[in-house]
Amino acid sequence: GTSTDPYVEYLPLALERFIVESKRYKFETKLLFAKGFKSPNETAKIKFLPEEYLPPVRTMIYANRVAIVNFSQPVTTIIIEDKEIAESYKKQFNALWKIAK
Repeated sequence: GTSTDPYVEYLPLALERFIVESKRYKFETKLLFAKGFKSPNETAKIKFLPEEYLPPVRTMIYANRVAIVNFSQPVTTIIIEDKEIAESYKKQFNALWKIAK
């Protein structure tokens, strides 16, 4: 999570495609952002954390993968495909989800 969604600025078509597919396949999307964020994805569940809890990079956890995206120039993406690492990130996300409002 971050306080803004850089996908809106940098990858609007990919974001739009993701939203369409999330509606079609009805998969769950949970997002953590700073208070005041409004997602273009109305199917996403969103909770809010204080700004200091949110790293400046986006982290996405799906299947056995973790994607870490830094939108600073140059944009950098790291994808880790490892079951144990993905489970570890999911546990960390779920702990933050529980305290988020």
